[in-house]
Amino acid sequence: MIQGFIRRFGDVLYDVSVGLLKQYKRTTVDLAKIELASYYVRAIKIIRKECMISTLVILGVIIFANMLGVIQFAILLYAPWSIPARVAAALGFGIVCAVIPLVIVLQLFSERRWMAVTKADEFVAKAMSGATSVPADGVE
Repeated sequence: MIQGFIRRFGDVLYDVSVGLLKQYKRTTVDLAKIELASYYVRAIKIIRKECMISTLVILGVIIFANMLGVIQFAILLYAPWSIPARVAAALGFGIVCAVIPLVIVLQLFSERRWMAVTKADEFVAKAMSGATSVPADGVE
């Protein structure tokens, strides 16, 4: 009778330890997925910033060359306008040459667009979906 009790107790202890190990494994895998998703998003953010900086440098050179361009200079020089009209036209050229590329760059390098293009939002959602089944204290 005591041996039967000890055997059943051993079986229960084994089942409990196996259950705890499975829970620990599931929690560890979920945490690893979240950590990997975090690193992936950080890498995408770094790449996005580097691409933005290089694009802005190239864009700055192009805008500078365009601002000093011959076409605007010729239009302002040879147009039969008064001085205030020429100044207004020069400001208009400058604003157009600066604002339109800036809007394009801001749209191309928005964080929402990069998350969608690189599928990072789906990756994070998959990593978080497995983690939501585990309570904060790690015990079910």
